[in-house]
Amino acid sequence: MRIFIALVVGLAGGFLLGLVLSQVIAIVGLLLVSQPVGIKFLPIYLALAGVYASPRAPGRHHGDHAQGPA
Repeated sequence: MRIFIALVVGLAGGFLLGLVLSQVIAIVGLLLVSQPVGIKFLPIYLALAGVYASPRAPGRHHGDHAQGPA
C-alpha cells in the first residue's frame, strides 16, 4: 500500500511540476525570443519520471529492515 501511495504521489507531483516548468519555459522563451517555446509533453515525461523515482527516494529502506550498523 505504501508503494502505491508513493507512486500516486510521484505521478501527481511530477505532472504538476511539469505543468509549472512548462509555463516557466514558455514565459522565458516569450521574453527572450518573442514567441513561446517549450518541450512537448513535458508534464507527462516528468510524471513518468516521478513514478520511477518515488519508490527509489532517499530515506526509503529496501531489503532487510535494519536500523543501521550493528
